[in-house]
Amino acid sequence: MKIIKKISIVIPVYNEGKRAVETVNNILNNIKNDLILVNDGSSDNSQKLLEKNFSKNKRVKIVSHTINRGKGVAMKTGAKIAWKSGADAVIFIDADGQHDPKLLKNFEKSLLSGDDVAIGVRINKSQMSFFRKFSNWLIRVILAVLYGQTIDDMLCGYRAMTKKAYKKIRWTSPRYGVETEMMCNIWQSGLNYRKIVVETIYTEKRKQKKDCFTTKDGLKILLQLPYWWWRGRSRGKM
Repeated sequence: MKIIKKISIVIPVYNEGKRAVETVNNILNNIKNDLILVNDGSSDNSQKLLEKNFSKNKRVKIVSHTINRGKGVAMKTGAKIAWKSGADAVIFIDADGQHDPKLLKNFEKSLLSGDDVAIGVRINKSQMSFFRKFSNWLIRVILAVLYGQTIDDMLCGYRAMTKKAYKKIRWTSPRYGVETEMMCNIWQSGLNYRKIVVETIYTEKRKQKKDCFTTKDGLKILLQLPYWWWRGRSRGKM
């Protein structure tokens, strides 16, 4: 087992503005790791605010996509930069403030104890939209049929993995399917993972923010589940 010496925090950012700045500051106050901020072609002032607040911070690296390419692509961009900088593992956390930075230490402990992957599972999902909750449930049912296993929360973006694990579970989904495809690849690769219970923070600003997860996004994920299962079998992973 390779010793984990460096863990980088990867934060995809898309039109989060001040929320992203608050999130980054909270993370910096809770851990000593390096941060990689990936501005995914934001059309608001996110890039300007990130540069104004963190461009001189040696622990923070800011990169930007010229156009919006999707969360899945932004996560890949951040991970690749982490590997080039010598990281042995990464922790992904959303920029909108819904994830408690204090729990980063739990993800870090999981990786340091030998887990390949750590998966955040939300415990207070009551304020999710009905469609998001329904999609989560339906995806879990289908995965239970295809893989014989599932987890309570398929859509949480609070996750961590080693560099070795990343090579085995690299996803192709550019947007909302990334978390579900990631789980399919984890099961197909036989990687060990730990579930980390996380409490989603619903601030007033977050409550007012429109849920961008649409019916179209949910249907895309559902339609891709059989393909991801077939792809894993065709590669001889199962």
